[in-house]
Amino acid sequence: MQCITRACDDVALTFRGRRRGAYVMPYVDYVDGARDAGEYLVLDNSGDIATDSTSGVSNNAVRCSCGECHVDEDDARCNDNGDMFCDECYSERYSWCEYYEEDYPADGFREVRVRRLLSGRWHTAMWSEDAFSYHGFTCANNGHDYSDEHAVTMADGETWSQDAFEDEGFVCEGNSECYPTDEAAQLEDGTYWSKEHFKYHGGAMAYAEKRDGKLTGRFIGEVKGSGFPKRAFDTKRAAEGHEAYIRATGEEPPRADGEASGVTFRMVATELKEAGGPEGTWARGKDPSVISRLDFVCGLSSARSTSSM
Repeated sequence: MQCITRACDDVALTFRGRRRGAYVMPYVDYVDGARDAGEYLVLDNSGDIATDSTSGVSNNAVRCSCGECHVDEDDARCNDNGDMFCDECYSERYSWCEYYEEDYPADGFREVRVRRLLSGRWHTAMWSEDAFSYHGFTCANNGHDYSDEHAVTMADGETWSQDAFEDEGFVCEGNSECYPTDEAAQLEDGTYWSKEHFKYHGGAMAYAEKRDGKLTGRFIGEVKGSGFPKRAFDTKRAAEGHEAYIRATGEEPPRADGEASGVTFRMVATELKEAGGPEGTWARGKDPSVISRLDFVCGLSSARSTSSM
């Protein structure tokens, strides 16, 4: 049942002159609005005139775009389309984007981790989906969202955040690429390389062979960490080719018929001396003359190699 109230024309005209859209209107329970029927104000939930004022005069209200409540026109909040909302309804539908410093629909927001410039501490900022799509990323390591100024590109193309990289990543000193720490290999000089880079480039160190401080004219091919022994070759190119084959295949290259073994007697003797002999017997002085005898034999072998050149 619609309730009808008669407005006093003189008073209504007076208020309309002072404040556009104001009417003589008592506070009304259970009805959210009224509409102007000309001579009468008709109580109607879909009406544009507010009925919740206790001053005896309707406030300068408009219907909220939610369609269920009213808001004073001076207090209304508008979206980009000009739709008016009361503060409560607007806050339910829109939020402040901390990146663009504008309001955006609340259903498209992300919590983005940003590092403060001065303190270096991380904090969470609310970004619109639009801001994130252009200026943010999701860390492939921990799944959190970050500002793209904190991105670290890994060797495999994944994007990590700075804090994830600081905790679980490293820079390969062989190629300056970024890798997870579980892919690190520490070299003898204390530097860290990725296992991948070491596989193809690590440990290659073809060098001239020396005996008693003198060059023998041969070259040693060796890939440290491969599990294969060093080999001696007549040319440096052959030694480097040996290393390249191991790095590429993980196996030693087949040896040609008649090619001398790369492991020399001197190499074996040197390794035994460094180990202290079989089961450490030499180091314990069980055979004090063996070292001098080995050196003598190695010297003979060196002299023979030199004289044959």
